[in-house]
Amino acid sequence: MRSKAHILPFPKAGKKDEGPRRKARPPRTTDTIKYFSRNQIKLLRRTAREQTELDTQKGKITGIREWMAIDLLTSTGLRGSEAANLKCGDLKIGYSESKIFIHNGKGNISGHIIIHEALKKHMKQFLAFKQGNGEGIADSDFLLLGQRGKWTSQAIQQLIKNT
Repeated sequence: MRSKAHILPFPKAGKKDEGPRRKARPPRTTDTIKYFSRNQIKLLRRTAREQTELDTQKGKITGIREWMAIDLLTSTGLRGSEAANLKCGDLKIGYSESKIFIHNGKGNISGHIIIHEALKKHMKQFLAFKQGNGEGIADSDFLLLGQRGKWTSQAIQQLIKNT
């Protein structure tokens, strides 16, 4: 026979457990996923390029970095986190190569993406710019750096939002 301490009382009839409730989310459809149109991408690229020219005239370097990030994202379709985690060694832009190696992309998948010649040329110019500013371009150095270190995916999202 059990002692009374082990017997739990039954809740009174009609009362439900009043615990916190979460509001059910509607299922995600393609209608709620946002994509940029071709015109929006053209405008984004033009705005970033123009800002780069203005910053260069003023002796600032922020626009140069932002233009590289936007060119990279819009030319390749990379995710913000994938672009933020790119290292200089992931760029395969030698004489006969035109590709970028992605580590742990969506679904934890790694692989190469082919890039076009205009982006390859821009990346080479950007690496020369980094080297000229005293930044490392070794295989283990991050491609996109700011004043406080490597860019985060949130920084890239904010860049797109503010451009």
